[in-house]
Amino acid sequence: MKRHIILTLILLFLTGSTLFYQWKVYSSNDEKVTISANEVVYMKHVQGQIQIKQVIKDLPNQLFKLKIPDKLNDIKCDVGNNQICSLKSSHIEVEEEEISFTYTITTPKQKPKSFLLEDWLIQLEGVDIQSHKIQLSEFDWKEGSWVGNTRETTKKKMDLLGYYYLEGLEKDVILYWQQKPLHIVDLHDEVSLFSTKENKKMGKINYRPFSEEPLYLILTDQHKEIKKDRLWIMPPEDNGKDLQQQWVIMDIENAFLFKSEEEWLAEVLAAVILGEPPKDSKAKKMYTEIDRYFSIEQVEEWKQMLQTYTQKQLKSRDLDLMLSEILGGKIRFFTHNTDKDQPFSPLIQYDSRKARLNGKDIGEFDVFHKNDKWLMDVLPLLKALDFQTQIMDQNMVQVDKGKIHYRFYPNKRFFDLNGQRYGVGEAPVIFYQETILMEVPFIHTLFNVEIEQDENTIHIKEK
Repeated sequence: MKRHIILTLILLFLTGSTLFYQWKVYSSNDEKVTISANEVVYMKHVQGQIQIKQVIKDLPNQLFKLKIPDKLNDIKCDVGNNQICSLKSSHIEVEEEEISFTYTITTPKQKPKSFLLEDWLIQLEGVDIQSHKIQLSEFDWKEGSWVGNTRETTKKKMDLLGYYYLEGLEKDVILYWQQKPLHIVDLHDEVSLFSTKENKKMGKINYRPFSEEPLYLILTDQHKEIKKDRLWIMPPEDNGKDLQQQWVIMDIENAFLFKSEEEWLAEVLAAVILGEPPKDSKAKKMYTEIDRYFSIEQVEEWKQMLQTYTQKQLKSRDLDLMLSEILGGKIRFFTHNTDKDQPFSPLIQYDSRKARLNGKDIGEFDVFHKNDKWLMDVLPLLKALDFQTQIMDQNMVQVDKGKIHYRFYPNKRFFDLNGQRYGVGEAPVIFYQETILMEVPFIHTLFNVEIEQDENTIHIKEK
């Protein structure tokens, strides 16, 4: 009996140990630990191909899975001490804390205007390269410039070759060459900017980027426009101010996700941030309207709201909510101007208070302020006052009740009452967003009502 109990305990111990070991192995395999490393890349462009030696350093000695781009040719590897390694398997064993690869990439036989090199470095799965130090010797295309998504770019021109040193921090290094020389523009500490136009007189701008990571912008007319993560190739602008706006637009579009039809609103935001009108006619009207309505302090408050906005997607409605919080009331400025091809709609503050007629709720209708005027969406009110209304091709509005017959002509400074015309200083009726609007003083006079207001309600009473 005693022996039986001892054997049972031993069996339970062995079973538990086995289960624990299996769980340990499973959990260790399930957790993907990222390994940090650094690499040095030596490049030589000669006789129609780029010869590359890629050395990945500071690695632990273990097995790694390879990710090899399709464009690479003649690939060889060395695990240290001149030990040639086999690439028959997709995995490779590191034994001396580093591994090196040599390979070639074919370049066009005819010298192109520009050349983009992407997806060209061998990667080890689970390894995060902290820095890429690239030394490039250019024999074939000595005239021109190599740049990329690198924080440091140095060029030294020699008799037989052009020598480049580039240092990058990005996971995927993209290099770009063009025949036409590129100039480094010292615009901001957080941007690497290259342009076909020299802007030596342009100083740095005082701007806090929305993006928390560095940006890379190449302004050139030698390559099609592309956007690759934080590297953009775009056409150049005419002057320094345009260049500043172009970068701020890039920063905004990189930081926020817009609907496709609303991307152009980034141009309006960039103009407000820099205090410079944009080129686009509708964006310029929107900028002018904001500049007229907002004080310097209110613009700064809005900038701060944008800086602290935590959502990735930024919609026109979100921008209107920010304006509403600053100005008060309801703002639909960006919402009404979403479509770039539609006519400009001015900034209007909608009154958020309820309206009551003779103590009863009228229902949904708009009351708002524009250019120091107090306006009402008059059709729901006229209906509540038992007037019959008829709109005729937006040229005339007929309003009838018993023996009272009005004819209003939108945006005209006159109206008809029972067949007799009266001239007034301003148009009593205007069209806005397919709505008939009337100033409150005209409503008070023409329809024989009293209008009072308190903090929460607009009270309308028939006399």
